[in-house]
Amino acid sequence: MTDKPVHTKKPLTRPSVVQIEDAIRKSAGNVTYAAKALGVGRTSLHARIAKSPDLQRVLQEEREALVDMAESALRAEVLDRNMTAVIWTLKASPEAKRRGWGERTELTGKDGGAVAFRDDTLLGLSDDDLRRNLAALGRVAALVALESGEPGDSDADGLAGADSTGEGE
Repeated sequence: MTDKPVHTKKPLTRPSVVQIEDAIRKSAGNVTYAAKALGVGRTSLHARIAKSPDLQRVLQEEREALVDMAESALRAEVLDRNMTAVIWTLKASPEAKRRGWGERTELTGKDGGAVAFRDDTLLGLSDDDLRRNLAALGRVAALVALESGEPGDSDADGLAGADSTGEGE
């Protein structure tokens, strides 16, 4: 019997924080590519980053810079009247959505009918408890309307003092 040669892996050296920062920057925040460049595993590199606020900051900066570059490229395409870029911007931009450019989503119930909703949390409450809850909801609705700048009465369209019939107390 002959002995087989024993192959040992060359021990990996632990990369320094400076080396990791450099790899993160060169990979534009892609941890998989940075790990390959350093000769370490991706999960090991993630663990190192998680333990270091400085590495977390560098990773975040690189990812932010990549998004900045993507936004700049998208802007250039919009200015060139690339319809795909124009549509994407109108669908994705919060500013465009506020102007009504968001996609409409409709919800329906079974077979296209009305959405059925049942809430049993108020079962068993007295009429007085229900009135108090309704008044509280009216105050919340008024606050939400004020914060969002929507028009509406200060008592949420008269609900604050409404009883179960919808009339004031």
